[in-house]
Amino acid sequence: MDTLERGGTHLTARELKQLLTGGQKPQIVDVRSPDEFAAGHVPGAVNIPMEEVESRLADLELEKPIVWVCQSGTRATMTCDLLEHRTAQSHVLDGGTSAWE
Repeated sequence: MDTLERGGTHLTARELKQLLTGGQKPQIVDVRSPDEFAAGHVPGAVNIPMEEVESRLADLELEKPIVWVCQSGTRATMTCDLLEHRTAQSHVLDGGTSAWE
């Protein structure tokens, strides 16, 4: 994937790495708990637990691409589906941090 497209697409870990090394800098939001985040995360990710995302939308740049991340992809997909209409571009790291590692 050369550019991030509109919509709730899934990105592989390889595609995300290519974007990050290719100059595109999407926001990476890890929706796991702080303890899970501290145990390891995608470099450059910010931690906003899933249950806090709606109340912390002001912490995000909604007009920029967002890649949602969790351990396996389930919570990230739920968050993406919930907020897709409020963000310019919303994507999920397929396989989550498990795939990133």
